[in-house]
Amino acid sequence: FESFSATPDSSTLWRFEFWTNVLEPAPLPHLIGYGPGSFVTYALDELNAEYDAHNDYIKLYVELGLFGLILFATFWIRFLIYSLQKIRQSHEKSHIILAYVLLAEVLGFIAISFFDNLYQNTTLFWLFLASAGAIAAYLTQTKKRRSL
Repeated sequence: FESFSATPDSSTLWRFEFWTNVLEPAPLPHLIGYGPGSFVTYALDELNAEYDAHNDYIKLYVELGLFGLILFATFWIRFLIYSLQKIRQSHEKSHIILAYVLLAEVLGFIAISFFDNLYQNTTLFWLFLASAGAIAAYLTQTKKRRSL
């Protein structure tokens, strides 16, 4: 657990300092960003640091601006609302469990995105989309079949 300490070589401390430095030169609010894939170039030009963000929210803010960050947040908020609705509306135990699995996936992505670059991890993101889509389709189709 040394990486969670406040020592000078701490990964967590380094990230917080880097994020603060990244956001300082950015004009706030920056509406459209510098473009997809531009974070490392931005960090190099502004901070003389060739590092990735290790934070999807900061990376998206720099690359896609406030507009892109709002779209990304809306995507996750919509998944949260959907999974919570399914938990409340479902009466079958298997449906409630699947809705909780979806909720756990979404909360996991939201949390991990604060300390890593998940949205650019294509394999992981597509696995999430496939499993979330399968769960949502199953929960929706089951409800439709019962109403017929």
